[in-house]
Amino acid sequence: MNNHSIAQNDPFYKLIEKQTEEFREYIRVSLDLQISYKDYLVQQNGRKFCNSTDNSIDFKKVCERYEEKIDNQSKLIDSLKTRIEELETDSIIKTQNIKKLQQEFIDFKKRDTKRTTSSTSSKVESNEDEDEDEILKNVKTESIDTIIFEDEQEMSKRLKSYQKAVIIAERKNLARNERIHALEALLKEAQDKLVSQNERSEEQLQKVRERLENTRSQKYSSFSGLTFGSIAKPLRGGLSVNKQ
Repeated sequence: MNNHSIAQNDPFYKLIEKQTEEFREYIRVSLDLQISYKDYLVQQNGRKFCNSTDNSIDFKKVCERYEEKIDNQSKLIDSLKTRIEELETDSIIKTQNIKKLQQEFIDFKKRDTKRTTSSTSSKVESNEDEDEDEILKNVKTESIDTIIFEDEQEMSKRLKSYQKAVIIAERKNLARNERIHALEALLKEAQDKLVSQNERSEEQLQKVRERLENTRSQKYSSFSGLTFGSIAKPLRGGLSVNKQ
């Protein structure tokens, strides 16, 4: 009992007891910091997983949406190209038909000219033989006039028919050419829209990538910026120094 009272009154005993308490406090604080640090790591890993999952889902949705738009525009362009090719082929065929009608019209005029020339020659010959056989000449003249009149009527009808067919064919060809020009304009407009949509999609994708990179860099910087202050270490003599 006396030894214990003497030890309590001894300053060295008090110093050792104080250092023991500080050491126990140091151990307790160290354990608390370790537990807090582990909890922080678990929390950060959970947030990182959730954020990365959400960002990846958003990125996939954006990609799928723009890929669908690009596919639709590509299909529209292909259909317009096919329609233009069909109209161009049809226009070539109609142009050939017009040329054929024009050539038939020219041939018909040539045949009509030859027929008129031959009928005129027949009239001249009949006039030369007028003194020989007046009755025969009159019969021949009437027959030739009838044939010429009938041929002229037929020629006039066929000429009008050819002219009408040529005009209709030219109008149809003109309408098809206008349709081709309109489709070409639509094709160019669709291609321009596709290019602009591709540019916008690239910009949006780039923004999404930059946002992901910024999120990752912020997480890394917050993780690396985590620091802890040093614990005061007990020194002999009961003094302590804090490291900053």
